[in-house]
Amino acid sequence: MPKVSTTHPYSDQKSFERLLVLITALVRFPGVGCPDVDGMGHRAGHHNALAAVQEKWQAIARELNIDFKPNYPSLATIRKDFSFLRTYGILENRMYRWGYYLGTGVFSAADLQLALNGMAAIAHDLGDFRYRQALEKIQRYLRGFDFKDLDPTYPIRQNRNHPVNQTDPELMMAQGEYRHTLFHHLPDLEAAIWKGQKIEISRHSSPYTEKYLGLQQVWPLQLIFYHVAWYLLYEDCQTGCLVVGRLNRFAEHFRIIDPQGRGLDKQRERLAIAHQLLEQGWGLRLGTAEEQQAELRGTTELIPIKVRFFDGAAMIALEAEQRHPSQQIRKGPKASRGYQPKYIDYSVTLPRRSLPEFMRWLMRYGENAQILAPDFLIKQHQQIAQQLLQRYTS
Repeated sequence: MPKVSTTHPYSDQKSFERLLVLITALVRFPGVGCPDVDGMGHRAGHHNALAAVQEKWQAIARELNIDFKPNYPSLATIRKDFSFLRTYGILENRMYRWGYYLGTGVFSAADLQLALNGMAAIAHDLGDFRYRQALEKIQRYLRGFDFKDLDPTYPIRQNRNHPVNQTDPELMMAQGEYRHTLFHHLPDLEAAIWKGQKIEISRHSSPYTEKYLGLQQVWPLQLIFYHVAWYLLYEDCQTGCLVVGRLNRFAEHFRIIDPQGRGLDKQRERLAIAHQLLEQGWGLRLGTAEEQQAELRGTTELIPIKVRFFDGAAMIALEAEQRHPSQQIRKGPKASRGYQPKYIDYSVTLPRRSLPEFMRWLMRYGENAQILAPDFLIKQHQQIAQQLLQRYTS
């Protein structure tokens, strides 16, 4: 009786290397073999997924200096190797119509769902087109993936803050509403942040001051979404002043001044200082270079502010346990009915540069907010109320 062969189909070096190169291609190029899509996300014409895999296989083999014959491996051989990977559960036993990939990388299925929901929030709720593009690509790859009882397309969390201006260049073009803003250079801007490159940008709009209009050479530090818009946090190259500017108020002009850049260590250092100023202040206004230097030295004047909130505004203010690191909240006497206080006193200490934004925040509470200190803010609040009354009575 002939002896049963125990030779493994990948026991020879050539077959084993071919399989390892194939796995490397799937790791390096997740979604390899995904067909091209049209503007509506549908497949655009005929597509041979295995041919795309073969191309990536050959590119990696050349990189690793592996000798192979022309057109090796054949599409039939790749199909056989895929079948072997399915046998061991490296690939799932299903159709991969939108490209091949291995598992979920560093994620579990539950973690992947959280990551996709986070990407969706940034992509759709905050209007970041690069996250939208990446999310659409990943969701195409994952068609057919078994999430068990989870569904990554269901928006479990949503951020109802959203940009009030156009942020997506592709949608602008599709709608015929092109905006010549810095949003058209986001990939280059992000790269400049990573490298600490000095760049030249141009600000065409400044509702509160004309100080920053025109061309500026800056070190970009971070993109920030705040309430209804995207902002750029940057350092002015001439003065060293840290500034936050709204992205749609910058023109499309973008030029790299220093390709080498100053590196991430310096970027982190300046970013940490900017965040210290943001935390000590209120809102996004960081003040002048002189104000910033004095504040960082601890020699700037800090203004103690005390506001009394009434009715529903009192309860809203009471809920804000971490609105500002310097805040203190004191409850007033209880109302005649119920367990709620008649009012609460809210105290906070702010640098003078933050007072305009603090006042704009306070105005949302209307008649349910009364400033108790300092005197000059009391007078300012009274003047605002009188001006509003005059508008209604004139």
